Amino acid sequence: MSEADGTTAGGQGETTVFVSYSRADQPQAAKVIELLEAAGFAVWWDATLTPGTRYVEKTEAALESARAVVVLWTQTSIASNWVRDEAQSARDRHLLVPVSLDGSMAPLGFRQFQAIDFSRWKGDSADPVAQHLLAAVSELHGREGKPPPPLIVRQQRGLSRRALMLGGGGVAAALALGGWAAWRWGPFAPETATNSIAVLPFRNLSGNAEEDYFSAGLAEELRVTLSLNPQLQVAGEASSRLFEESAEGLDAVADRLGVAWVLEGTVRRSAELLRITARLVDVATGFEAWSQVFERDPDETLELQGELATSVVDELFAANREGVAITRRPGGTSSSTALDHYLHGLAMFRQSTSEATDREALTQFEAAIAADPDYALGHATYGWALSIVGASYSSGAELADYQRRAQEEARRAIALAPDAPEGHAALGLLLLNSLDLRGAAEPYRTSFDLGFGNAQILAAYAQFSVYVSDFAAAQQAVARAQRLDPLNPQVFRTASVVQFFARDFAAARAAAEQALALSPQVITVHSVLGDMALVEGDLAAARAFYEAEPSPIEHLRGLAIAEHALGQAEAGQARFDELLAGYGDSTHYQQGQVLAQWGETDRALAALEQGLALRDAGLAFAGVDPLLDPIRQEPRFAAILARLGLDEGGATG
Repeated sequence: MSEADGTTAGGQGETTVFVSYSRADQPQAAKVIELLEAAGFAVWWDATLTPGTRYVEKTEAALESARAVVVLWTQTSIASNWVRDEAQSARDRHLLVPVSLDGSMAPLGFRQFQAIDFSRWKGDSADPVAQHLLAAVSELHGREGKPPPPLIVRQQRGLSRRALMLGGGGVAAALALGGWAAWRWGPFAPETATNSIAVLPFRNLSGNAEEDYFSAGLAEELRVTLSLNPQLQVAGEASSRLFEESAEGLDAVADRLGVAWVLEGTVRRSAELLRITARLVDVATGFEAWSQVFERDPDETLELQGELATSVVDELFAANREGVAITRRPGGTSSSTALDHYLHGLAMFRQSTSEATDREALTQFEAAIAADPDYALGHATYGWALSIVGASYSSGAELADYQRRAQEEARRAIALAPDAPEGHAALGLLLLNSLDLRGAAEPYRTSFDLGFGNAQILAAYAQFSVYVSDFAAAQQAVARAQRLDPLNPQVFRTASVVQFFARDFAAARAAAEQALALSPQVITVHSVLGDMALVEGDLAAARAFYEAEPSPIEHLRGLAIAEHALGQAEAGQARFDELLAGYGDSTHYQQGQVLAQWGETDRALAALEQGLALRDAGLAFAGVDPLLDPIRQEPRFAAILARLGLDEGGATG
C-alpha cells in the first residue's frame, strides 16, 4: 500500500501481501512488488486502483486480510502518517516485514525490527537480500523452503603478499595475518554477559560511496574505545563487519555474536554538517534503550565521538558502574583532519588493490601525522604499513630502510602513548618479522596487558606465544578473544594451528573442521590437516588435503612432500621446482620442510640457514614444527635455534 491504495497481483485473486510505501518511492517499490509477484504472492498496492474506488474501505480491507505486510522505509516514507499507521497495524498483529530502500533507519517505535537493507539491491531475485525478503514473507504464509543464503563475505582464494611478508607464507602467514584479524577459540563461549555489546558498521547516508570509509571508520574507532573499558565485552571488528550488509534481525545478530546489546547508526557528512544517528538496542527485550541524533561541525568529529562513547557507556552502566569509564582512545588525535586522513588511509590499505593504492595509503598516513605529530595511533599504523609496503615492493638496502623507518614509527608511537597497546603490538610484529624474538617478547607482553579488550591485540600475542611454544599463554589469550569476535573463521584455523604445534592432533582436527565449515576456502587449514595425516602415516589422505589447499605455497609444499613419500619422486620434484620458480626467496622455510621430509638433511639445513640470513619469518616456527623433527637433533639445527633465541622446545632463551 501507499499513501493512495492497492491492488492484486495482476489485478485478480485474493491478496495476501500488503505493500506499504510512499508514492514518491513508487519506481523502487514496483521492483520489490515484481519480485514478490514473481515468487507467486498476490500483492496489494496502489498502481491499478480503479477510479472511484472507496479508498479507505479498500485499504483497510486489504490490510486486515493480509498475511504479510511489507513496509518500505525511506527518508520520505518515515514522514508519512499513512505508512506509519499501516506499519503499526502490521506490528501489532506480528505481520510486519520491514525493508529499507535507501538505508534509512525506521522511525521510533519500529526500530526493534531490523529492516532488510535493499539500498544496494540491483533487482536480482537471487541476491541474498531478495531471498531474505521472500523467506520472511513465505514464513508468514506458512510456506516451507530452504533458508536464504547468509550474507557473509567469503575469503578470497590464494595467499596475499601481506601473508608472504608477515609469515613467509603458509601456516606462519595464517598466524601473522591473525595478529591483525580477529579470533575465537571455538564453540565453548560462555553465556551472554549483560555487559557485552556489538558495534555494527555505521551506514553512510551521505549519498557518496567514497564516504563509506569514514562511516565505517567512525564505528571502528568507537568499538576500540569501548573495548578499553574493563567493564565491557566488545565484539570484535571482523565478526561485527559480517553484518554490514546482512538482512538478519538484531536478535539473530546478537545471538550469533553472543552479546546483550547492539549499537548501530548512520552517518551523514557534508562540508557544513556532520550528522550521526545512533541507537542502542537491548537484545533481551528487543526494544531501543537509547537513541540520539548528534549534529556538529565537521571539524568537531572528535568531540562528537567522545560524546557518543560517553552516552553509550552511561546507558550501559546507569544502574551499576564501577571504576572510571574510558571514552577517549589512548594514542588518538584531537585533529579531525588527522582522523580523516587516518581513516582514509586505513580503508585504502585494507583494499590493497595495487601498489599505487598502497602508496596512496602511506601518503594518507603521512598526512595524518603531519596534521597531528602527536597522533600515536597514526605513527603505529604508518609503521606497520611501511613494513608491508617495503616487503612487497622493495629489496636490499631500500627494504632495510623501510624496516628501519617502520620500527622508528612504532617506537615513536610508544613514546607518545605508552598506555596504548597498538604501538607495542606494532613494534612486536616488526621485531618478529626481523626474527628478533627476544626483542619482540616485551612489546608483545605489554600489548597483551594493555589490550585486554581488543581481539586483534590478543590474537597477536597468541601468535607470538605459539612461536615460543608457550601454548598455555596462547590459549589464555584466545580464550579471552573468543568472547569478543565469535564469527571469524580465522579463529578456528588459529585453534587448529596452535593445537597442531602443541601436538594435540585431535583438538587440531576438530578446530580445522569447524574452520572449513565456516569458510571452505580459508587458507592453510587443509595443509594443517595434511600435515597431521602425514605425521600419522596416512599418505593418501595427506595428499588429498594438500591438493585441496587454496594457498599456492602450502599446496606445492605439501604435494612435494606427499608425492615423494608415495614413491612418486619425479612428481614431488616437479612440485618443488614449481615452488622455487614461483616463490623463491619467500619460501626458504618451506624448502627446509620439504627437504627435511625427503631425508636430505644437509640441503634442508642449508635452506633454513639461508632463510635465517634473509630473515624469513617462517623460521619462527622452527622450534615447534613436527615436519622438522628429522633434523631436530642436528648440531646445525641447534645453532639455528640459538641464533633465533630459541631452545629446542621453541622457548626464548
